[in-house]
This record gives sequence, structure tokens and C-alpha cells, in this order.
Amino acid sequence: MLLQRIDFLFLHCMKCFIKIALFVLASGISTTPLFAQVKFTAEVNPGTIGKDETTELRFTVDNVAQADINPPVLNDFTIVGGPSQESSMQIINGVTTQSVAVSYIIQPKSIGNFTIPPGTATVNGKTLQSNSVKITVTKNPTGNSAQNNIPQSPFSGFPGFSGFPGMGMGDPFAGDNNTDNILKKGENIQDKINKNLFIKAEPNKTSCFVGEPVVVNYNIYTRLETQSAITKTPAFDGFSTVDLSQPGNANATERIVKLNGKEYHVFTLMKAQLYPLQAGQFSVGTVETENTVHFIKEAYAAKADDIFQPLPPTAMVDQKVSLKNKPVFITVKPFPEINKPAFFKGAVGNFKLTATLDKDSFSTDDAGKLSVTIKGAGNMILINAPVVQWPHAIESFEPKQTDTLDKTQVPITGSKRFDYTFTVQNPGSYTLPPVTMSFFDPKTAAYKTITTDPLLVTVTQGSKRVDTTTIAPIAANNDKGILSTLTNIPYLPLELAALIIIPGLLFWLNRSKKKPGEDIAEEEKQEQPITAEPEQSKSHLALSEEKLLQRDSKGFYEALNKEVRAFLSAYFHILPEEINKKRIAEEMDKKEIPFAITIKMQQLLEDIEWQLYSPLHTNPHLEESFSNAEEMIYSLESIAR
Repeated sequence: MLLQRIDFLFLHCMKCFIKIALFVLASGISTTPLFAQVKFTAEVNPGTIGKDETTELRFTVDNVAQADINPPVLNDFTIVGGPSQESSMQIINGVTTQSVAVSYIIQPKSIGNFTIPPGTATVNGKTLQSNSVKITVTKNPTGNSAQNNIPQSPFSGFPGFSGFPGMGMGDPFAGDNNTDNILKKGENIQDKINKNLFIKAEPNKTSCFVGEPVVVNYNIYTRLETQSAITKTPAFDGFSTVDLSQPGNANATERIVKLNGKEYHVFTLMKAQLYPLQAGQFSVGTVETENTVHFIKEAYAAKADDIFQPLPPTAMVDQKVSLKNKPVFITVKPFPEINKPAFFKGAVGNFKLTATLDKDSFSTDDAGKLSVTIKGAGNMILINAPVVQWPHAIESFEPKQTDTLDKTQVPITGSKRFDYTFTVQNPGSYTLPPVTMSFFDPKTAAYKTITTDPLLVTVTQGSKRVDTTTIAPIAANNDKGILSTLTNIPYLPLELAALIIIPGLLFWLNRSKKKPGEDIAEEEKQEQPITAEPEQSKSHLALSEEKLLQRDSKGFYEALNKEVRAFLSAYFHILPEEINKKRIAEEMDKKEIPFAITIKMQQLLEDIEWQLYSPLHTNPHLEESFSNAEEMIYSLESIAR
């Protein structure tokens, strides 16, 4: 009897891991971790530099949307650039990952081997510590200076440039009688620089809607000979940013602009495409530069063009000056409430929507694939998968996302394709209803709704075998065929096999060490039904419903997170702080809750977490999140009855 119970528990554990593994395969992920953890790292590039060279010190926090990153005290180095702040978001096979980073350009004060202490980061109220990093500083140059290795983008800093040469033959301002680079006796150098050298942030618009792109050029205007380098880049708070490719040489962007009757050489330091995340007034940020301005003394000005007699060093006067642009603000208008569709999710631009089936006829042994494609121009990087209203008899899985985007265009153009894998248990003809999407067109300041055609799929009776090329869920009581199914999967990766088998064996060995009484008592304890009469689902979400009616987006998701976790804590008899997607999957499997409900609950928790830590607090689909939470609670209460 004891061996039978051990075998039963072993098979039960194996079934749990096989379900997870098959879901991984369904999502197109073979060995990627299912549940990413927050990771805080530090690195330097390059790790070996000369005493007069620089390196990039970078701190990165992975799998978070926001973090407060602080560097350590750098006693042996001087910060010559930064901080440069970055944030990124990736969606691969339906899994969203985010990271934030801060980088500095640092220069050593002496030669030797140095260890930079760990940095600190505050994430969700918790303090994290990075690793330490080592730098070797040599006496001679290495050619590995950070300015030679960092890609030239608006977010990595600008290595510097030299302005136009001294006034003379061929100078474009010769006809303007420009003598501003000549320093006359008694002239105020700083006043001369202020009038002839400055930086301007120049957006292509100062008013826009949420999600409507704004292009900002950070330009330096000069009538002087100058060498300049960026020391600090803008933070872009309140915007999702896309860098626009820069020419490899700053002089390639040079142009002449007439301002207040005077001509200036204009160089573009940085260029960025910004997508506002919420309504309000936001600064496009400031860029700061260190500049060395070269003047010719008036007594030597007449000899400046004599190529046969170079000017002596005493003829030149160099002045160092720091510059930054004046603040420029963008007024971001909220989406109009009039005629706003209930299922509008924040897409801004102009789009087309199509839906196709990989095949319109297959058996119950196989899986179908629905591909939904969004094509057009707009805030493409912020668009998520459309909601598909699946018929009750069809079980679907997280979509796999494929992006083909041109981020150099304004707005971003291209397409996003979402591939939904689905299975059908019973033969018959099924109609997939139209997929609908709404977007806001800023050119007309109006909402538009686009819809695909309905699709018909025919499902025939299969051989009732488990088709290893599909990802249909394993039946709850199919213990007999689990091991044979596992061994018949033709191309199962070794890592995945280890993921499934090793935890099961460890579980079996651990259970076999227990006394028979303990084993039976624990099993009986697990099999005890929930006797408490479930409450109505709405009573569990009273505060969330109140915040929903108030249209308090941030307060709504805070309340929803708290109330959903409180329900799950009571339902599964676990502590609220123990609730995560992995633990919920384990608890649901213990109660043999249908796999589809497990997936939907994980999606709900992920959606709530995303909204909590997203900078966008004017989320338009509160009703949808509330409805999903109600549905999940109702489903679990129905099972408990």
C-alpha cells in the first residue's frame, strides 16, 4: 500500500512538471527560466585603460520597470560623463522583460589596479547591492578608451567635436565680417562666449496627445572655434524613448542658421524620438557639455592666414566653459473621453488589422494557430496583443510575438504579429469571432475601430493519442501514459528532460524517507475538501470596484493586487507574501484545477504587476482587468463548491 502511494505521488509530481514543460514548448521557449528574478549587476568596458583614457561604468537592474540606482564613492576616479539613464522593454514569445540602467564615463587619477565597490539600488522598497568590478590602469595608452567603444546614440553620450577653424580663407562667415573669435584687449571672455556659443533643445512640437511622438534635437550653436563633449544626457522622465541613428561624424550634421541677424554653425549633438506615457507637462530634459573655446589675440589676427608663419602659442587664449540647454516643456493632452471605445488600450497612430489561420481543418490530436497582425505607424513599441474572444470549447495559450519595426521612422512603422496556439478537445465546426482593435488617430483627434473577419475552423476526431508535436494539456487522470508520453517526445532537449525528471526523483526520494503514518496523514490532509461556503466574487473586490468607479487607475490596481492576493491566500491556505505565479501553479495542480484556469490566473497576476510598476497611471482598460479578476474568483469558487 505504501509503495502504491509513493508511486502515485511520484507520478503526480511528474505530471506537474510535464504540464509546465509542455506549456514552455507551447510558448516557444525551451530553456528560458519561466520566472525571472530581479538582478543587479555592475560592469566596466573596457577593463584595462591608460592613465589618460576613460572607461564606462554601468549599473543595470534586470526584470524591473523602475529602480533608484546609486553608484559607490569613486575615490580613485573622476566622473567625466553621465549619469546616462536608460530603460528598455522586450517582449519575446509573449514574455515581457524590462531593465533600467545608469552609466558613467570615468577617468582614473593614477595608475594601478583598482576595485570599484558595489553600487546600491532600491527596488520596491528593498535595497539591492551589485557586484564589485576591477579596473587596470596602465602608464601607456591602450587605445581602449570608452569613447572609442560606446555606440554613438543619443543615450550613450557624444564623444565630442571641433568647431569650424579660425577665421580666414574659405570661412563661410567671411562675408559676415565675423571677428568673434578675435579677443580684443579689455574684452570680457565669458560675455563673448555667452553671445556666441549656446545649446538649444528644439522639439518638433510642444503640444501633443499621450502616445503621440515628439522628436527633439539637441543642437549646439557656435560662432567660435570650440571643442565640445557631452558630459550629461537627458533623463526623459515621463517618456518612452527611441534613439534615432546619428551620423558617425558630427560635422556631417553641420548646417548654418541665421539667428537674430547673425549666422551660426549648428551641430546636432543628440536626436531622440519621445512617446509621452501620461498627460501633463513634462520637460524634455537637459544635455550638458564641456567646451574648450579658442581665441586669437587681436595683435596676431592679421597673421592668422599666413600659412608660412604659424602663430606662436602666446597668440592663442583658451577658455573652458560648461553649457546646458534651457528647459523646454511639452504639454501632453489626455485622450478624449467622448466616444472612447470600451476596449481602447492606448494604441496611437494609424493601423490595419488582419487575422489568419495556419490551417482551417485539423484533428483533436493537433493544435491550431491563429495569427493576428497589426501593421501601420504609431507607438508600436507600446502595443500589446489584442484580446481574442475564444469560444468556450477552445483552449488557448499565450501568444508568441514577432516584431518587424523601423524605429528610424517617425512615428515608428512596421508590424507586430501575435501567434496564438489553441487546442480543441471535441470534433465539430467552430467559428472564431472577429478580433477588434481600437486606436486613437492624433491627426484627426478621433478614435477608430478596426475588425477582422470571423474565421471558421473544422476539427475532426483524432486517434485519442497524445500528439507530441502539439501542446494540448494532459488529462487530469492520465497517470498511466505519462512516462511513455515523455519517452516518445522526439526532440526533447536534455535541459528540459532534466527540468522534468530530476525534481521528480528528488521528490520521490524525499517522500520515501518519511514514515508511513506521516505519508498517509499528509495525503489525507491534502485531500480534505474546502468546507467554507465561498462568498460572492464581487464581495472580494469591494475596494477595487470602488476605485474603478472613481477612475483611480493607480489606486485600482493597488486595491486589485491586495484583494486578489487576499482571496488566493484564503483559498489555498498560504501566506500572501508566498503568492507568485509559480506557487499558484503548484497549488492549482494539487487541487487538479484545469490548466486553462491556471494560465489565466498567471496572466491576471502578471497584468496587475505590470500595471503597478508601469509609469502609465491612466490605464484605459480597468473594466477588463476587473472582469478578469471576477471571472477567476468565480471559477475557483465554483470548483470549491
